[in-house]
Amino acid sequence: MKEKSKSQNKFHVIILEAKAADAPAIARVNVDTWRTTYTGIMPRTYLDSRTYEERTSVWQSRYSDSSKLWHGWFVYVAENTEGEVIGFAGGGPHKGDLPFSGELGFIYLLEAYQHQGIGHQLVDVIVDRLKQQGHNSMTVWVLAANPYRTFYETLGGQIVGEKEVNFGGKHLKEIAYGWHDLSVFGKMMEPEIAIKKIAEGLDCGYKLVPSDSDRCCQNCNNYHPIDKTRGICYEYEVLPTGGCKFYTPKEK
Repeated sequence: MKEKSKSQNKFHVIILEAKAADAPAIARVNVDTWRTTYTGIMPRTYLDSRTYEERTSVWQSRYSDSSKLWHGWFVYVAENTEGEVIGFAGGGPHKGDLPFSGELGFIYLLEAYQHQGIGHQLVDVIVDRLKQQGHNSMTVWVLAANPYRTFYETLGGQIVGEKEVNFGGKHLKEIAYGWHDLSVFGKMMEPEIAIKKIAEGLDCGYKLVPSDSDRCCQNCNNYHPIDKTRGICYEYEVLPTGGCKFYTPKEK
């Protein structure tokens, strides 16, 4: 039986520890997200070689042969209300030589389910598991050309390394984001609590700049609703000043 994580029922998804039977569903998400994210970045022939059947075989082998999944690593899946896997993430002890103990190895989420906070939930679950293993820091490697890599910046990740990788004969650059203290994730406020605090007139010291956008600010690790019809927006743009595109620090 799958183990439910503590992060569930937000936005109608449940996050569970993956099992062997999830291999075909994980493979589907794996292939679909690579094609929507890396088309135009990786060679077409390479992306075409990553079929549902090929990826299913890879994931099944990882569960049938523990040596094919790095020691201490784990995988969680996000399921929608119909029980369909719509995303997954994994991590474990850091494999490289950077001065970090844990690693977020991968996170994939179907395009239709992005920008709803599900990615944040998956990361929170991975961080919780890393903490249980005794890790207090974490890295993640991401292609520099990945259009979604700013997601890690919204979580406070700092660039700590880079390397060259090869996909289908094409050389690409990967960037490592790092977090030296995983306790920052535990300080993130639940959306429902943030809504209540804002309704009471409390905030984090940032004020809304008039805009038609539905983006929000998370610099204080709190969530600020902007578009009342959507409730909570998890996306924002960081500025070098430490604020974001639609929020500025309050005058003291």
